[in-house]
Amino acid sequence: MLWNSGELPTDWTVKKLKGPHPSQPYNPDIANAFFRAGMIEAWGRGIERMITACKNAGINRPQFRYEGSGLWTQFTYSPQIDQASTTMTYAITPPVTPPVAALLKLLQNTGPLGNAAIRNHFKLKDRRHLREHYIDPALGANLIEPTLPDKPTSRLQQYKLTSKALALLNKDI
Repeated sequence: MLWNSGELPTDWTVKKLKGPHPSQPYNPDIANAFFRAGMIEAWGRGIERMITACKNAGINRPQFRYEGSGLWTQFTYSPQIDQASTTMTYAITPPVTPPVAALLKLLQNTGPLGNAAIRNHFKLKDRRHLREHYIDPALGANLIEPTLPDKPTSRLQQYKLTSKALALLNKDI
């Protein structure tokens, strides 16, 4: 469970948060800092993206509860048991997607690359597609890391494989 202090705008409900809505950040200065750091792609889409990510990962959608002192977000999961190996895995960990696997193999062959070089290799014109389907999932799974972690939006930013990615690649993902 996560709790975020603050108040919803007047006449807003949890139902409105779950659907398309304009963004009204509680603290615009903090929200702007995250936006400029590249951690927010568009205003007013965070909850929608959480719900979509849970749906795509095959896990329960988060539950939201608003009280006067803040918003509660509860994520639930249920362990899944692999009958063949009796190893317990959790549905919250999605498998490596084909775009992420292709990115890992590219970086294995070339070493660190920046956004433009990765887009050129995969013949992608849309930066957003690259970010949403290749970079963000690989970063989120701790498979790649930025070469300039203190400057996430630098034009000189490149991405390199982590030890976790190297271990996966040695298993031939």
